[in-house]
Amino acid sequence: MGWRVEIYSVWAEDMRWVQLSLRGPSEHMLVLRVPLAANAAEILGEIEQWLRNPASVDSVCSTAPCSPAPGVH
Repeated sequence: MGWRVEIYSVWAEDMRWVQLSLRGPSEHMLVLRVPLAANAAEILGEIEQWLRNPASVDSVCSTAPCSPAPGVH
């Protein structure tokens, strides 16, 4: 089974902030802080690294488990 990434918001100040959800074997809400120059592959790399070892990623600022709304998959 793979992962579905749903992006809710992106904003930039001195860094780029990305609010997203991950839906797959488990479900999570994340806020990532990445450099303004980060491309999609680099952002996905941060997510993949976080999935392997959440404690090893400094760019993930906030996490929360989430559960789907009834009837939503």
